[in-house]
Amino acid sequence: RYPPAALAGRDGRGFGPATEAFASALAPIEEAIGAGLLVLDDPILVALTLWSAAHGVAEVLLMGIGLPDAMADTLVGSVVDATLDGLRRDPGTPVVG
Repeated sequence: RYPPAALAGRDGRGFGPATEAFASALAPIEEAIGAGLLVLDDPILVALTLWSAAHGVAEVLLMGIGLPDAMADTLVGSVVDATLDGLRRDPGTPVVG
């Protein structure tokens, strides 16, 4: 579905450790899709969704706005929970392809 260049970076060499981390996340995502646990059937799209959520919250935490640790922890948990809840398939819900 996605051209290899889209996942390889502008220079075509990939993103080093980030590419490896992204690739390592695909196996459990593919298992979850195979088990019918997710509403999406595209492992790249699921991985990009999770990656985007994680990097979005990381960016907020790195902005230096001085969130107390407890609030930062709650924010991370909220983003993770909301993202996974959005991807999780309830029984009887069709898979989107």
